[in-house]
Amino acid sequence: MAILTALRKTVVHSILTDPHFSFAANVKLKSIAIIGGPGEQAPSKMQAFINREDIDFDTVESTKAEQEWELINPDHLPRGSLPEYPTRIAKFSNLRSITLYFPENYGGDTTKISYIGLKGDWMEINKDPIITIYELAANPADHKTKADNIMGSMIQ
Repeated sequence: MAILTALRKTVVHSILTDPHFSFAANVKLKSIAIIGGPGEQAPSKMQAFINREDIDFDTVESTKAEQEWELINPDHLPRGSLPEYPTRIAKFSNLRSITLYFPENYGGDTTKISYIGLKGDWMEINKDPIITIYELAANPADHKTKADNIMGSMIQ
């Protein structure tokens, strides 16, 4: 299992940016780990939108998320623990991009996130063209067999 990790050096504020991740491979995402801001600034809900490049703060409220989570209040966690939220693998098995939205927090004016970790497997994208030949109606002359040669010598 590969661990895909996104670590931002600056804190993500929900009023300024939305966390959007694009991958250079197909990804099967198994879980998402979040470290939120202190106290009331920690997110309390998370929504995920997959393979959508058009999600922004204007469209997120009217678009149905692939999955939603109720997040654990970090004040109730042991110090240094990292909660992981499992995904529905059937829906998250062929990702090219994911956008995370945090609609609510625990009462603060802003939502702060200091870490987003993505855990899953990746598969390289094959960009080579697939060359196929399709015959609408087979030409018998192109498909000679030994039986055709035997029948031809018996008739003469």
